Amino acid sequence: MIITTDEDRAKVKAYLKQAAQAQIRVKSEQADLRDILKVLKEEYEIQPTLARKVIGIMDKGNMPEVQETNDNLADLYEIAAH
Repeated sequence: MIITTDEDRAKVKAYLKQAAQAQIRVKSEQADLRDILKVLKEEYEIQPTLARKVIGIMDKGNMPEVQETNDNLADLYEIAAH
């Protein structure tokens, strides 16, 4: 570690406090997400695994790639199953 001055100490302390506050916000958001997933499951019978996959696709914006992968998977299954 290179904390040699009082100014460095103050900066490190401030960064650590910011990080701790960020962690609290992340935990809160994770709890909100769990609540939303629970509602989707209870009210609409959407399994959390499926909802998380859709959320991930929305986040990455990669639906075309996912669709292509699924099409390839279906094609390969048809070859293997028949």
